[in-house]
Amino acid sequence: MTQKRYNYVFSISMLILAVCVYFSADKFPKGTMRQGFGAGVYPMLVACVIAFCALSILVRTIFDKTPDKEIDELKLKNLKAPAAFFLLLMGFCILLRPLGLLLASFLYMFIGSKVLFKTKLWKSLLISIIVPSLVWAVFVLAMKVPFPSGQIWRVLGFGG
Repeated sequence: MTQKRYNYVFSISMLILAVCVYFSADKFPKGTMRQGFGAGVYPMLVACVIAFCALSILVRTIFDKTPDKEIDELKLKNLKAPAAFFLLLMGFCILLRPLGLLLASFLYMFIGSKVLFKTKLWKSLLISIIVPSLVWAVFVLAMKVPFPSGQIWRVLGFGG
């Protein structure tokens, strides 16, 4: 597959995805400026960003005058990182309900930094403790947005 063909397939696929997300989000309430944004605003915003990025790739590919080149076909070694990321993301989604967002985020960031980026142990621990803690502090303490606490905390007697 050539690079240009890959760009065409990718950008058109992302445009289709963006349109589907946009019209799916249209079923949710949008809210008002006075009441605050509803559940449909953010997916629509993400869909617009995806569409903009896809259109920019498509337009750049159409007007690109450089000679097209053949890209390496999918090789097993090229699929290791995306497969590891996908498995890590699935693990995060599975552990979100039992462990809660804070602990699942810690595990996701720690394992991801060790497996995907080969980060040193102390850096992985530091980043995976600080980042979820800061996000928790901003959303829970400052903005009063409740975080999913997880079933493990209720079993241990810490959650309500």
